[in-house]
Amino acid sequence: MKKEDNDLSLLIPDVETMNQEPLDLPPLGSVLVQVPPRCECCPQVMLDVNSGQMVPVRPNHSHKPESNLNWKLVFLLTIASAALVSIVVISQQLILRHMVANQEMMEPVTLELNIPESGWMSNEGLHHKLRYPGETNEDYMVEIIQMDDGRSVSKSQVSAAYYHISPEKYSAPKQLDHHQVKFHSPLTLKNKNDITLIQDGMYWSDEVINNVDPGLDEETIQAELRSLRSRKVQSLEEPTWLKCGREQNRFVTFSDGVHACARYREPHNQLVLGEVMSFYLARLLGIHNVPAVILSQVDPNNPVWKSAMSEVKSSEWRVGSIVAMIQWVEDLVRDKMPDILRKALLARTTLDVTSDDDIYSDLPSDVTHVNIRDLSVTEAAELAQWSDLVVFDYLTANYDRVASMQDAAEKENRPEVLSETVHNLAKSTRTGSLWLIDNESGMLDAYSLLYPQFVDNEAKKEANRFKTMHQDMLQTTCIFKRSTVDKIFGLYKNGDTVSVLNDFISRNEPFYEELLRSIPGQDSAYKEHFQERVEEVWTWMKQCQENVKFW
Repeated sequence: MKKEDNDLSLLIPDVETMNQEPLDLPPLGSVLVQVPPRCECCPQVMLDVNSGQMVPVRPNHSHKPESNLNWKLVFLLTIASAALVSIVVISQQLILRHMVANQEMMEPVTLELNIPESGWMSNEGLHHKLRYPGETNEDYMVEIIQMDDGRSVSKSQVSAAYYHISPEKYSAPKQLDHHQVKFHSPLTLKNKNDITLIQDGMYWSDEVINNVDPGLDEETIQAELRSLRSRKVQSLEEPTWLKCGREQNRFVTFSDGVHACARYREPHNQLVLGEVMSFYLARLLGIHNVPAVILSQVDPNNPVWKSAMSEVKSSEWRVGSIVAMIQWVEDLVRDKMPDILRKALLARTTLDVTSDDDIYSDLPSDVTHVNIRDLSVTEAAELAQWSDLVVFDYLTANYDRVASMQDAAEKENRPEVLSETVHNLAKSTRTGSLWLIDNESGMLDAYSLLYPQFVDNEAKKEANRFKTMHQDMLQTTCIFKRSTVDKIFGLYKNGDTVSVLNDFISRNEPFYEELLRSIPGQDSAYKEHFQERVEEVWTWMKQCQENVKFW
């Protein structure tokens, strides 16, 4: 009989059944009687009563089909399990390959840029209205505005909204005088006219400060910076020592007749940076008698320079270079160090509220003695400005003002050099105020001199000489403006004057960071030692307090 298609025996036939021989059956009608076996090994038989023959009896295999079926199910389950394991393994491999492929695709792309040694100065690719200040402030000055105020902006307005046209704004310096020095002393000093010159033992009195010209206040400096950025250069004149100094510089005349100095110092851009950094440090200290400075890129696409490119070419300036454009202050004349300060420097002593004739006992007999109490209010006001000058030059480490005169006096053994007019210092014939000009030697270049990276014996000797000269000049006075002492104390408390100054400059001068990048490594001495010199100034001021605290 043919088996059905779904019979499992089709897949795995019963081998035992296939090999079994057909059984010889007795004829019908036979009577069989079971005969017990003689032993266990003998086969089981039955006796046919009719024929008398012994008929073998097949053992009972009724349990075999069930056993065969169980074995088949186990075999099939094994095959299914193996197939499932294979599917899982293959799936895992496919997933892993897919993830690896995605990771390779998601790796960042590496770009290689070849930056020229001179840096990127030209800002090529920007619209000229965004690259340069223009003919009028309203047309070209750029201010970034925020777009996250929740207002709906159409697509047509988005591109124009990122750069909002408005006049440039000067960002005022960080307030440092909230750390006011709480110091009081009973000592005061009056001059012969009974006018108080010194109060609280170490501060110039209000009467003296009121006689000092305020200089460039915040409103004035904002207008001056905006003016320097927007005026168009009409002509460039070769410099003299009374007009803009070194031969690479130029005396600038703008189209409206106003003047300025343009300082070009490539490839020594640290000198251009020295000018702008000194200016912003002065603003940070509240010293308002340093001329305004901006950085300006010399380029024919810049409306400021467009009309003067022929003279730029004759000046042998590189097109695309950055110069310092410095405010020209009219009615200035050269000036000398006050006698009382010069004599204190020569005697290596200090002017303070207790000063008397005894401090000059080592001076030649033909030198006229001058005491603080002998000063008029006007003379005291000039000395107050000098107290700011010695602090400023100590922090900038400027080697080309008083320090250069000290250097010459020492090398030539001629103390009278200190009686000559001071380098890079001028006095206004109109206001009587002192102006600290030509500050390129301050900051970066000066710090490289005082703290050389590659120290040989000669460089170390020269550095120590200038450090000593700066220290001698600082210690000529223990009388300061109260506001200056508060500012120094604020920088000391802040602990990171480098970041404070760099942030202040970067907020106001777009080319500052770019120019710094053009001189890699040349700001390392400044970064390392600037805060150190702030602390040295504060230490001296604190010593001055101690000297008059217990009187």
